[in-house]
Amino acid sequence: MVKCKLENDHRSIQMLSLQEIREKLKDMNLSAVSRSIGMHRQQMCKLINDESSNPTAQTLERLTAYLDGRA
Repeated sequence: MVKCKLENDHRSIQMLSLQEIREKLKDMNLSAVSRSIGMHRQQMCKLINDESSNPTAQTLERLTAYLDGRA
């Protein structure tokens, strides 16, 4: 985990690593998650299934916030 500030938010959070995000999303409805964070479902599937995926920091922040219940 990496400590960071969310965009438009004054609170700091512990940003999850990509592996932690993948583990938490494993049994979730990826269509619902992608809609909630404004990401295409295909991008979400690639992020979860493609080991060579390299998401932006903003994407990791949005997913961390979603999984932390802030999105």
